[in-house]
Amino acid sequence: MPELGPVNKTEIVKLKETFIRYRSAYERDILNTAGLVSYWRLGEVSGLAIDNKNGNNGTFNGTNGQGTGVIFGDGQKATDFDGSTTYIEVPDSNSLDIQSDLTIEMWFKPDALGDGDDTWLISKGNIGSATDQSYGILMQASGQLVSRTGTSSAIGGIGSKQTITTGKWWHIVFTYTSSDKKHRMYLNRYET
Repeated sequence: MPELGPVNKTEIVKLKETFIRYRSAYERDILNTAGLVSYWRLGEVSGLAIDNKNGNNGTFNGTNGQGTGVIFGDGQKATDFDGSTTYIEVPDSNSLDIQSDLTIEMWFKPDALGDGDDTWLISKGNIGSATDQSYGILMQASGQLVSRTGTSSAIGGIGSKQTITTGKWWHIVFTYTSSDKKHRMYLNRYET
C-alpha cells in the first residue's frame, strides 16, 4: 500500500473552500453575522450537536429523529425532538455568558403544544437563579411564546401576542438591548 505524502496548506485551503461553497446561502449569511457567538445547524441526530462558529458543541440526550429541513436549497435534515425526553446539553462556556445585547434566532415546527406543561425551546442557565445570568424562549401549552432574561433579582421578558399552531414552521427572533432594557420578539418577520 503506498504511503500518503504530507498534505500541504494549499490542499487544505481548497478543501475548506469546497466545503464552504456547498453550504446554503442562509448558513453562510448567519456565519458571517458580526458578533455571532454560536450557530447550531442541528442536522445531526446523535453524538454531538456541532457549533459551527465557536466550538460550543452540545451532546444529544435521548433518541432523536430527523425531519425535513425548512431552508430551501439547504438539503440538510432537521433534528426532531419529542418535546419531553430528548434535548441537547451544551456545557457552560464564558462565550455563552452574555450580559449585554442578545439575539436568539431559531426555526421550529411543533407537533404538539404540550399537555398543560410549558416547554423550553432554548434556555441557558437556571432562569430565576439569584446568581445565574440566564436567557431562553419558552413555548407555553397555550401556544404563546415567552422570552426570559436575567437573574431572580431582575427577570425580564416578553410574551408573543400571536399564538403558534402545530404542523407548520415558525421563525422566531428574540432580541434584548441592554441600553434601554427592551425585549423584542419577532415571529415570522413581524414584531409581536
